[in-house]
Amino acid sequence: MEQAAERELEEELGLKAEDIRVISLSNQLRYLKDGVHCVIIGARAKAIGEPKIKDPKKIEEIRWFPFDNLPGEMFEGSEQIVRAIKSGKFYISD
Repeated sequence: MEQAAERELEEELGLKAEDIRVISLSNQLRYLKDGVHCVIIGARAKAIGEPKIKDPKKIEEIRWFPFDNLPGEMFEGSEQIVRAIKSGKFYISD
């Protein structure tokens, strides 16, 4: 999973990564009604370099936020990843 996270970071943002650790696993069953089952794997890493928008059709904007001043609205999977980072514990949902 760590290799997949490293590959995605490079493909999506042009960043290299060090010290990649999987920190959460979330099973999003609410999508089943649409015929889609989503599994979100959260990883934490040290990013190396500056992010670049490599595919403007997928990514409109990139912004960094201080950890104590994150946006109020986030995707549920992102909230779970933040919870795992704050608690220092692996987060898993079913």
